Amino acid sequence: MATISVNNKDGKKVEDITVANELSEFKPNKQAIHDFVVMCRYNQRSWTANTKTRAEVKGTGKKPWRQKGTGRARAGSLTSPIFRGGGITFGPKPKNVYYELSKRVRRLAFKSAIAQRLFEQKVFVVDELKMDKPRTKEFVHLLKNIKAEGRTLVVLKEPGKNEILSIRNLPGVTLRRTDNVNAFDVIANANLVVTKDSLNCLIGMVK
Repeated sequence: MATISVNNKDGKKVEDITVANELSEFKPNKQAIHDFVVMCRYNQRSWTANTKTRAEVKGTGKKPWRQKGTGRARAGSLTSPIFRGGGITFGPKPKNVYYELSKRVRRLAFKSAIAQRLFEQKVFVVDELKMDKPRTKEFVHLLKNIKAEGRTLVVLKEPGKNEILSIRNLPGVTLRRTDNVNAFDVIANANLVVTKDSLNCLIGMVK
């Protein structure tokens, strides 16, 4: 069993909670994480690059010169790819492609990402994260008190309007709901900040 300290907003330890060996001693599958990151980055591509073929470029249909007797190679149109301003041969075209991993691999990647952050001791648990009004400075002090340095992912079960407004302007800080977080979010951020409720939800997702 791994033990994690639960701190309050001032960075003072309130209690200790334990994480089952099933997760704390789980050996991360780096291949699954790699495959999931590749999938996410691949699916973020827009695939909107577009070039014109010889049938689409603007130009005359007149034959440039007569077929024989000029000493030059025969040519039928100036829109041919061999001429300046002509069409593009085998150029990129917009397409709709989507790459997806199986549910088992995606679940394995998420479990591996959480286990990796637990092994690195980069999971910070706070007793509660409720704000009476939007105050970005208060959340900055929270991160400083719990010593979460670098890119940070904050996962809450049901973030309120005040929490969303307090976090969204901070560079390097990402807020996700427990039902909308994935392995890419965890890997892309060095720290994972959660509440007790959201941590229990994440553990339930990887069991």
